[in-house]
Order: sequence, then structure tokens, then C-alpha cells
Amino acid sequence: MLSHVVHCFACVAAVVPFVCLGNSHKPASEPSAAIAVRVYRLAQVPASTMGRAEAEAGKIFQQAGIGISWFHCGHADKSIKDQAMCSEPAGPAKPVLRILSCFRPEPGVIAETVGFANISASIANISFDGVSELMPYIAAPRSSVLGLVIAHEIGHLLIQTRGHSPLGIMHFPWSPKEMGLANHNLLIFTAEQIRAMLAELGAQPPDTGLKIEVHSTTTPRFPPRC
Repeated sequence: MLSHVVHCFACVAAVVPFVCLGNSHKPASEPSAAIAVRVYRLAQVPASTMGRAEAEAGKIFQQAGIGISWFHCGHADKSIKDQAMCSEPAGPAKPVLRILSCFRPEPGVIAETVGFANISASIANISFDGVSELMPYIAAPRSSVLGLVIAHEIGHLLIQTRGHSPLGIMHFPWSPKEMGLANHNLLIFTAEQIRAMLAELGAQPPDTGLKIEVHSTTTPRFPPRC
């Protein structure tokens, strides 16, 4: 689950890890597995923003050896191919992604929640308003931030855990240092997370030459909410 907190007066500094990849890293040339994501765009998200966000998330999964096909559901002008896929039951290889304006209160979901994953149902939920509220604290386009959140929440579905990692795309909240890595396509899944996702999809991890070093630095997190 992604949550952020914003405060009017103070900014909290925390020691957060970040990821450095050695020169030995190279993305997998051919995906080891593939998933078909059914997208329900229930918020007022411009199609261009959604397309760029899907491309951003797709790059992150491509580096993990997982290809993504996007199918757009819930609107009248969807293609015949989309219509057929949208009727399929959800599962790890066919997750559902819902982009909503905001979330209704429910157990485990608070006002500041940006996204959460219903793992048993293979449904990832993202608040577009929540993504927009992150923008004053992240020096990146909205589509890029949305793409990172999409990758994070689908990651929860494939790793089969609601927990967060101390580093990489499954860490949250992202620090400015990590957002800098994202701008260079380096905010990614760890080797352990890749193995877990591919095992869930019944595939073997690719030989990417992934090499991860963990460092720590003191960087500001999102300030607490008013």
C-alpha cells in the first residue's frame, strides 16, 4: 500500500536506502513471462498521461523479464480484442488495474492512501488524486509518478505481499534520491523480487547480470499532513 503524509510546517528527514546498479546490469532481451493488465480508468486521467504511465511501468517490468500488454476496459469505444480480454477472470497473469479519483474509507485504507493491492482478487487500485498530491514533492511528470505507482501496486500482486522493501520500486515513500534513480530507469525491482514474481508466473528469472549495492543517505521524506 502507498500512503503519503503532508504537513504545513515541518519536513521530516529520515535515513533511507537507495539502489546503485553496477555496469554489469543489462535488461533482459526477451521477457521470461508476460502479463495482461486490464485497465479501468475510472478517474479523469488524460489518455496521453495514461499511455505514458503504462510505458513507464512497462519499462520497469521489462527489466524484470516480464512483458506487459495493456487492455482498456470499462469504456464504450474499447476494441474487440480489449472486450474479449476484459471478460476474462482476474489472476496473477491477468491482473486488474483500477485508476480512481479517490478511495472510499475502508479497513486499511486512509485518506492519504495513494494505492493499495487486493492480492487475493488480483486487483491493484490507485488514487489519481493521491498521485496528483505527490507532485509538489517529486520533481517528475505526473505520468512518470503514476507509472511508478502502477509498477509498485502490480508488484504487490505478483510478489504476493503487502509489505514494503527497504530499497527499489517496492520501497515507499520514495526519497528525492530514489526519484533521481527513476529518472534514469534505475528505480527497479530487486533480484529477489524478480525471482518471486517470475515464480508466481511459473517462469525462470532471466540472466540480467543484475548487481545491486545498498547505500544510505539522509534525505527528506514527504512532510506530514496538515
